[in-house]
Amino acid sequence: MSALNKMSPPKESGTSHGTTLEAAQIEEKQHLTIRDIARMTGFSRSTVSLAINNDPRINDATKLDIMNTIKRVGYQPNAAAQAIGARNGKVSASRKGGPRAEKPYKVSQARLRSYVGNFTERKISLRNGSLHYYHHFYKTEHRLIPVSLDTFAVEGLNWFQMRFVCDDSGKPIKIIGMYLDREPDESLRDN
Repeated sequence: MSALNKMSPPKESGTSHGTTLEAAQIEEKQHLTIRDIARMTGFSRSTVSLAINNDPRINDATKLDIMNTIKRVGYQPNAAAQAIGARNGKVSASRKGGPRAEKPYKVSQARLRSYVGNFTERKISLRNGSLHYYHHFYKTEHRLIPVSLDTFAVEGLNWFQMRFVCDDSGKPIKIIGMYLDREPDESLRDN
C-alpha cells in the first residue's frame, strides 16, 4: 500500500469494545480535528487532508470513505485555526465537508483572468490577484482559493467548490458547482 492509503488501525483502548469504543469516544468530542477523522477512518492525517482538498492522488473510494465519515460526524472547522491559516495564506481543512486548500495551488494571473466573466447567476471577478465569486441570487461574494488548476474552494462555504470547464481552445465555457450533500450543478458562460 502507498503512503496515501490506509495506515495501521487504531490501537485498542483497553476495553472489550476495542476500536469501536475509541471511535465512539472520538465522535462524542465537541471539537473534532483532522486527526480525529484520520483515527476514525484509519487513514493518515495527510491522506484525510488531501481527500478533503480533492487531490487527484487520492482514489475515489478513499475520498468517499473519508467524506462520508466527515458528513456523518458533522465535522466543523476550528475558527481559530482557520484564522491562523488565513493569516499565513492558508485555509484550514474544515468539517461539514468542505474541501479547503491548506496550501493554495498556484494559478497564473493569465489563467485567472481567463476565468473572469458571468456564468448564469454566478459572476467571477479578479481583484488583488485573487478570483472572487458573486452569486446574484444570494447577493454574496466569496474569495476563490485554488486547489488545482481548474478547481477552487470557496472561502466561507466549506461545503462547496467550483470547477471551471474549458473548451478545446482553453476558454472557460461553464462552471460546475460541487456540493458535499447534493448533486453538482452547472452555470454556462454568458460572455
